[in-house]
Amino acid sequence: MKVTGSVKDDQGNPIRGASVTVKGQSKGVISDDEGRFVITVDENAELEISAVGYVPLTVKVNGSTNIDVNLLAGENKLDEVVVVGYGTQKKRDLTGAVASVDMTATQDVPNTNVLGALRGAAPGLNIGSTDRPGENPSLSIRGQNSITAGNSPLIILDGIIFNGSLNEINPNDVQTIDVLKDASAAAVYGSRSANGVIIITSKKGASGKPVFNVSANYGTSNPVKLIPTLTPDQYIKKYWITE
Repeated sequence: MKVTGSVKDDQGNPIRGASVTVKGQSKGVISDDEGRFVITVDENAELEISAVGYVPLTVKVNGSTNIDVNLLAGENKLDEVVVVGYGTQKKRDLTGAVASVDMTATQDVPNTNVLGALRGAAPGLNIGSTDRPGENPSLSIRGQNSITAGNSPLIILDGIIFNGSLNEINPNDVQTIDVLKDASAAAVYGSRSANGVIIITSKKGASGKPVFNVSANYGTSNPVKLIPTLTPDQYIKKYWITE
């Protein structure tokens, strides 16, 4: 059966973009600009109606073809939104624009720097290879964005612009890393974010008894092939000049 209805707030104003889903199923619709919706359900189904910033509501259809509901305003739930700069956006609108890396998932990997932990962990983030120990690899987001200017993204460490080398940051001190890959970062960081933004959040202290963590890594290496060398006598004999 087809059910029509409307979603409004406690003041009678229509709520645009409210989610109306069938309980226990993936079927659902979104309310229009006037808060109206149309959905096809069974006559004994239950509708779950929710919107960001409002208390969710469950309504039984009971054979009714028209259901009008009023949602009460509730506390902001950060798990339903993504904070972008000084505003918020729905998470589904930022799925391709923001990539988050939880560093706790890489704590058992022997990474000597932050970039080593990020390699292959975030889509759209390109990290080059290095030829010498301690060298900073090339870093870009979504490829080369300029021909002659710099292509390195802006680094934000705990809310402050970081102009140093990423090799100076201990990967064990990092909690999460967020990669902003499109123009949404420009809302706060302006033109400096044209090449993307990497936001690094370090670990914070916790209350309770002190805890000491000690970790160590070691490795061995063997040459694939040894180059044969001359003994001192053979070297002298080879270069001895005789008349």
